[in-house]
Amino acid sequence: MPNNPYPTPWKEQVYKLRIRATYASHTAVKSQFFGSSYVKLYTPSSAVSCRVTLQPGSYYVLFGKIVAGNLYTSHCDWREKWSRLTPEQREGMRTQYSRGCDCLIGFCFSSKCRGLLTGCDGFDRNVNNECRAKYQRCEKQVGGRRCAWSNSKSYELCNQSVFFP
Repeated sequence: MPNNPYPTPWKEQVYKLRIRATYASHTAVKSQFFGSSYVKLYTPSSAVSCRVTLQPGSYYVLFGKIVAGNLYTSHCDWREKWSRLTPEQREGMRTQYSRGCDCLIGFCFSSKCRGLLTGCDGFDRNVNNECRAKYQRCEKQVGGRRCAWSNSKSYELCNQSVFFP
């Protein structure tokens, strides 16, 4: 990857893509990449090293990071075809997920995590994470001191049909 301050033992796969929309993204993505005719997205080229495979002509929701001014994603980052998102995920992308920006979701080991609100952190073995990812979102609670997972009828149905504690 050009200007990569973190030397890697593998080559990168490069995708040329167009960013159609940004949701809760870093300001650099909006200012530097959004609106460009095409941008480069880097991902490891080897399947062993978390390579992401994208199909040409498809729309995706991609999570990743900016490394040395370049967009980077890997298998460890969330990505999904737009057509496979549930209605709850689409609505979350458009309007709801930004409500959880102050919340600690899952495990976090960075020093930046200390200032985030708890409530959606940790691991709960009694929860079906596939249902959670599709039908719940983490939101700051009224009063702003804690976060919690939202519930929906779709989540309850998913949890009943797939998960048996």
